[in-house]
This record gives sequence, structure tokens and C-alpha cells, in this order.
Amino acid sequence: MQCLAQPRAGDWRLRGRLRSEDGARPAAPAELLLSGVRPTASAQILPSRLHELRVQGLVSGPGLQLQAREGSYSLEPEAVRLHHDPAGSFYQALPRVGLPRRTRVAWAALLTLLRVPLVSRLLK
Repeated sequence: MQCLAQPRAGDWRLRGRLRSEDGARPAAPAELLLSGVRPTASAQILPSRLHELRVQGLVSGPGLQLQAREGSYSLEPEAVRLHHDPAGSFYQALPRVGLPRRTRVAWAALLTLLRVPLVSRLLK
């Protein structure tokens, strides 16, 4: 998990992968966006990398508890947004297109020939 401080003070972006609960599916890329973060009195500075991060809401009030191998961090953000990368779901929904080997070879040869200046001038 990467911890990136954003240009505006108090904004953080935690970028990494979500583990599936059953472990059968691959981990999905995700970002946790924190805005207006106020660290609590006993808070430490977030390192640039966190391993095995768990994010939980605080029972005693508004805020988040971040637990990682590197330590435990309490934060009070104004806003939290979890962003999932839609690419995996999108590409799974598209039907597979199988092109014959001859077509793939023909396109590869054409694109390779177009890199040669003389051939590209002849085709113009």
C-alpha cells in the first residue's frame, strides 16, 4: 500500500490492492482517498509504504484506525472515499475476440513495414 500526501495539506491517497475474502479471486486495485485529515494527539506520521493494512472506523467517534505491520495510526478525516478500479470488471464483461493467426501476422507485418520511411512514403 502506498501512502501519498496530496498537494493540499491534510489530503492523503492510500493506493494498493484489496484482498478478496475467499482468496480465490485476484486482488483488485483500489484507492482510499482521505480529505481534511487531522491526526489525533498521539498520531505518528504515515510512512510512504504500509504493509497488510486494515482500515476500521473508530468506535469512540468519527475517524479511522489504520493498522499495519508498521504500526497503528488514528486519523480524523473530513471525508473518505474508496475508489475501485473498474477496468477488471469492464474487461471481464467484454466477449473474447479470437483472431486467426494469419490476421495477427499480417497486421504485425504491415505495422512493421510502415516503420520504414520508404514504404510509408509509397503507401501515401
